[in-house]
Amino acid sequence: MPRFIGVLSLADRFPRIPGDASNSDSYPLPARLREIPAGDHALTDAQGRADPALTAAFLKAAQELAAEGAVAITSSCGFLATAQQEIAAAVPVPVLLSPLSMVHTARQLGGGRPVGILTGRSGFPGPATLAAADISPDQVRIEALETEPAFARTFLCNGADWRADIDPAAIEAAVLAAAGRLLDRAPETGAFLLEHGSLPPYAAALRRETGRPVLSILDAMPMLVGKCA
Repeated sequence: MPRFIGVLSLADRFPRIPGDASNSDSYPLPARLREIPAGDHALTDAQGRADPALTAAFLKAAQELAAEGAVAITSSCGFLATAQQEIAAAVPVPVLLSPLSMVHTARQLGGGRPVGILTGRSGFPGPATLAAADISPDQVRIEALETEPAFARTFLCNGADWRADIDPAAIEAAVLAAAGRLLDRAPETGAFLLEHGSLPPYAAALRRETGRPVLSILDAMPMLVGKCA
């Protein structure tokens, strides 16, 4: 049976370009995506804990992918950090669900300095999410892209302002602007971590612009797949 990675993803309507964590071409092995509809559920509570019903749906999907022959399970959903242990314990293959699990690696690459986390919405990751990933608040600096119109129209809007296409140049500019804001208030930042699953395509530009290491969940895939060799 051909080896493949199982990828858990929310059933979003925005486009997933190459490099996006929900694009099957972004992985070192063939990837099989399993989309889970959010329905009327809030993704997390006020503390950042993943919704129990969504966690159950993601767990079931992970078990199905493992039964189909996935050699590893990952996701494009950073909020699943609080479900990492539960889902990993329920399947017989390596599991890495959130880029937040890579904060300590990013800190090492950045000389032990704080890690700048770029996320979609303000307020995330919350206290429970950070705690689930064994992250102390003083180890990170967080900046959201929700105030960037190009990003918000594509990835956050549900109404008439939503756009079905994607402008990579505009999204790249939004990422660099958010990183610039973070560095203006936290110049001690030593590395960046891309929490949102649609940000990895802009990692190289961010690395060039800031001169700092930049990690996303895709950077963990060689290690995750290597555990299955």
